Amino acid sequence: MRCGLGSIVLAGFVFSASGADSAGAPPNDAPWSVYTPYSSSLKYNDQIIFTRKTFDVIVGKKAIKNVQVSDGKKGEKQFIREAVEETTNELGAKTERYTFEPVGFPASAKLQLKGTVTTSEEGLAAEDFEGEKRAQFIRLTVGRSSNLRNNTVYDRKFDWAMSFGLQARIKPAPSNQWNIDCKGEKIVITFKPRFYQKHKNIRFFEPWTYKVRQDSVTGWCSWWAYFADIKQTDIDALVDVFHRKGLRDFGYRYIQIDDGFQPHPKGTPENWLNWREDTFPSGMKGYVKSIVSKGFEAGVWMGVTTNDEKLTKDHPDWFVPAADGKLQKGPWIDWAIDATNPQAVNQVIKPLFKGFKDAGFTYVKIDALRHLLYDGYYHAAPGHFESRGSSAELAYRAYVKAAREVLGPSTFVLSCWGVLPEGVGVFDACRLGGDGYGPATMQQYNSWNGIVWRSDPDHCDILPRDKGTVGDTIVRPVLASMAGAMLLVSDKPSVYEKDENLEGMKRSSPVLFSVPGQLYDYDPRKSSALVSIKGHRQETGGPSGPVDADQFGKGCEFWLQEIARPFETWNVLARFAWDKPVSLSTAVFADFGLDPTKEYLVYEFWSRKFLGSLKGSFNAPSQKAKTVCVYAIHEKLGRPQLLSTSRHISQGGVDLVSMKWTVTSRTLAGKSKVIKGDPYEMVFHVPAGYTVGWCSLDGTTVAPTVEGQIARVRFVPKKTKTVAWSVSFK
Repeated sequence: MRCGLGSIVLAGFVFSASGADSAGAPPNDAPWSVYTPYSSSLKYNDQIIFTRKTFDVIVGKKAIKNVQVSDGKKGEKQFIREAVEETTNELGAKTERYTFEPVGFPASAKLQLKGTVTTSEEGLAAEDFEGEKRAQFIRLTVGRSSNLRNNTVYDRKFDWAMSFGLQARIKPAPSNQWNIDCKGEKIVITFKPRFYQKHKNIRFFEPWTYKVRQDSVTGWCSWWAYFADIKQTDIDALVDVFHRKGLRDFGYRYIQIDDGFQPHPKGTPENWLNWREDTFPSGMKGYVKSIVSKGFEAGVWMGVTTNDEKLTKDHPDWFVPAADGKLQKGPWIDWAIDATNPQAVNQVIKPLFKGFKDAGFTYVKIDALRHLLYDGYYHAAPGHFESRGSSAELAYRAYVKAAREVLGPSTFVLSCWGVLPEGVGVFDACRLGGDGYGPATMQQYNSWNGIVWRSDPDHCDILPRDKGTVGDTIVRPVLASMAGAMLLVSDKPSVYEKDENLEGMKRSSPVLFSVPGQLYDYDPRKSSALVSIKGHRQETGGPSGPVDADQFGKGCEFWLQEIARPFETWNVLARFAWDKPVSLSTAVFADFGLDPTKEYLVYEFWSRKFLGSLKGSFNAPSQKAKTVCVYAIHEKLGRPQLLSTSRHISQGGVDLVSMKWTVTSRTLAGKSKVIKGDPYEMVFHVPAGYTVGWCSLDGTTVAPTVEGQIARVRFVPKKTKTVAWSVSFK
């Protein structure tokens, strides 16, 4: 393999003459090689990231082991030739390709390369679309993926991707390693440094400086239910029903108030922190207390608007000057406060967010940031920010950094609205589009969620305008959960009083943290525009821009979550009929990255139906509009195994703490998290040759219900806790 720039190879060792280009940052360069004629390693960012184990040539049924990689100049008759190509595009995105081909062998000869990729603790396996048609479904991973579609290892911490072609097989190994096995007439290894930062043009993406929040961001938002007509009594009613229905135990944490609490004019800390006395008589602190006292966390919306004319006259230097010499004024922000002015930061921005922090808010939604950037900073007087050693983008980051500094790392910070990569690494999540919840949002930036930030598809009203159906109450929250997105419902309390409206909410929360199984977006129209646009993206923040996600449009029909736990790995496949019926479809296991040679047990969550032990494919039945089927797919192990649990659509991903099969006693035992009053059902597959013996659950013997090869164990917990269970088989 090739020696990179600035390296010296001597007796199989590499000496780097250059390091990272900034403190802690990996280089935007190709890896260096450490090699002998029969083995090699790639070293990047002072770490060995790839080690070649064997490189064989397959001729017919014969394998010629460890063939030499050479340029052929030494007179070898049979060898593997390596060609290296390096390209750099106009964004500075570099691609290094190593192509290997057999020389001196029959034309039918194929190569087989085995090796190990080593990443940081944030490494993952996924698929890149280079050289193949995009998958017609969206795939995510909870844990470390073994999916057969994987052809790439990505290290999020240092933002590099290494791809091995379509014939590669990538399996997780211990110690942040991945075993590689790839075959073909030729083998191409592609290395892309700064993959998201340069190749996807996310300029401020520096993942070595921060981690994505992995907790479930679920709760309630007042906006879609009340808009700006909100008062404390509405909050009290909402908190009361959430508390009575036990929704905190189901993972619903945050109660977030939106517009309507603040007096006018806006802009000063006093105006944002001193709430309207007519609608919030106990003020901001009373609001927080009413939420925290019932076991929830308080969230608040605020905007970067400043329409306090007195403040602008008293301190004009705190605001951005316009080209005409006046103060820059724009829609939704009015006067744009200048985050490069230390006095403005210390007298306005920081005291405002410190007030929210001191009041006990753990969730802060910052709105109109797009207007601050597009309508304010981009229209500043020429040279204004440059004279301060800054720029419009850096001034924007200065604002959100000042907010983050006083809110602290534990406060959840949401950027609103529209895709704003200028704030990447500072806020925790981004609301991807405008007002409204729809299926298109989460499929336009599916490769960003869990890597760049947490995606917010906006408030999920489970019963749209109180006129939806029970189907809406299920399909809408399930989509957010399958996507690994934020899930903040937004209906009036009366909706949640009816238990039939709560099943979708209960089975969708908490949201499991996932990373993309695809390093590309299912619908790339918006993210591709981000790569192609130079400079700022639009003149004003008013309309939805070229990179802002859409709410509506044709939704992705199939979503796949691979759930990898220490005790087992299984897949959860959701099929959505969002607003139109879908017909009978054959779900081919190989299409979804499952082994076509193996048998799988398939169980559907909502219908509680076992589809059987199947090989190759299964028939997904037709569905009416506003429905979703969620299939648990387990590899058949030839012994009794757990197929599903009723707690959550992940069918074990949320509630199963541990599980173990003991051969000698023929016992399957584990621990599960259960919720007070919520019937908990475990569904077991009992293959031919086995029968159910006894079942112990939380120290009590429970009689299972047997239906052919399916056994069900059900009980109603008296407390929210973790219970131990075991089932013996004869």
